[in-house]
Amino acid sequence: MLCATRRPLAVSMWLAVPLLFAASVLTLTALAGAALGGLGWHVSLSVAVFGAATAVTAAVSDNVSWAAAWQRRWLRWPYLAVVLAAGVALDGVRLPTPLALAIGMPATVLLVVESVRSRRRVAEGEDGRLTTGCGA
Repeated sequence: MLCATRRPLAVSMWLAVPLLFAASVLTLTALAGAALGGLGWHVSLSVAVFGAATAVTAAVSDNVSWAAAWQRRWLRWPYLAVVLAAGVALDGVRLPTPLALAIGMPATVLLVVESVRSRRRVAEGEDGRLTTGCGA
């Protein structure tokens, strides 16, 4: 079992984690492709990216502020399975670079903004750390 050591994460933000992660990887891949091959290059979705998104989502799921115990059981694992299944279904789908950038840029900006906000809260001492008795 993972140990929750960071500030609590809202369920809505947790639901967005795999989508934001996959979209950000899509953006970085599209930028690299545009730099190397121009805008005529296509970005392929990969099951590996969705697998990594599922792993990241699973890793942060212990930090979620679940409203009820049933959410932890009936939302957590099925949602992770749906994200992984979506990756399998979308594996190999090719997107034009401009479309990939249009999809991924807002997600990447949102991740950066949320990261900066979170760091600011931690620096100000408003991090709301969870106490679980894990480790240190």
